[in-house]
Amino acid sequence: MRYIEQTAKRAGAYWRLTRSSMGIAASLAVLCGFSLAGSSALSSTALLCAAQVFAVSGAGFALNDFVDVGRDSLNDPTRPLPSGQATRAEALGLAATLLPAGLLMSWLVSPRALLVTCAVSIALVGYSSLKNTRAIGGVLANVITALLCTTSLGYAALISGVAGKVTWPAIITFVIVLSRELVKDVVDLEGDAEYGVATVPVMFGVRATVVLISTLALATVVISGAAAWVAGLGMGFLIVFAVLDGVLLWYVLRLWKHPTRGVFQEFRAVTGVMFLFGILAFFLGSL
Repeated sequence: MRYIEQTAKRAGAYWRLTRSSMGIAASLAVLCGFSLAGSSALSSTALLCAAQVFAVSGAGFALNDFVDVGRDSLNDPTRPLPSGQATRAEALGLAATLLPAGLLMSWLVSPRALLVTCAVSIALVGYSSLKNTRAIGGVLANVITALLCTTSLGYAALISGVAGKVTWPAIITFVIVLSRELVKDVVDLEGDAEYGVATVPVMFGVRATVVLISTLALATVVISGAAAWVAGLGMGFLIVFAVLDGVLLWYVLRLWKHPTRGVFQEFRAVTGVMFLFGILAFFLGSL
């Protein structure tokens, strides 16, 4: 019984190290992207691509925890490495296992898929390195994260060359993820400032960050409304995104009134759920 408990705890630590819940969301975005591109979301190619993205994203998250253990000890000491639930060697081992697995699966899909995965892998390594630089590394890391999430949705279009209805949902995804990264930067402000990471809140303050988040939120509302008609995403997409836009604007108002770390933490959690509903909206738009 004790062995089972220890194994379960270790598995839980690995799940958190690789942020597997986010990997599942990225995989769902890949399947949605296939549907938006006019292909079957349940084809063997789509499922293999989804599994490959899950593996590569897990490797990237594990590598990020390996690099960020110092900052995490300040920003979130409950993370697997600062809390001692897992070791840096285990994090590196997970990354070294999952990344080749992802590359192998992409090779099985097509040469173009392998090329895209190699580019994503380089970007993941670059993210972990840039985040700790003292110039504008934090800002560039945010842009890389937004681009990588957008790549999950646009994976089918990238490997097939057929965009279908992907373009507008990809733009929306980029804007939403970028705003979420800014929210995370405020939550991580203490550790980032201590380690000299040049994020927007470190360089310009929380209030300026709220202004930028508000601008991106308003852009999301405008773009999602336009996408329903310009890209022909339909009423199902519009209804879901009307709700999401309302939640987004409500939290922006809360940030203006109460720009505390607790509110930013709550907003970060909510945006993770919003991402899943956004995928649902995009899927409805593909029908």
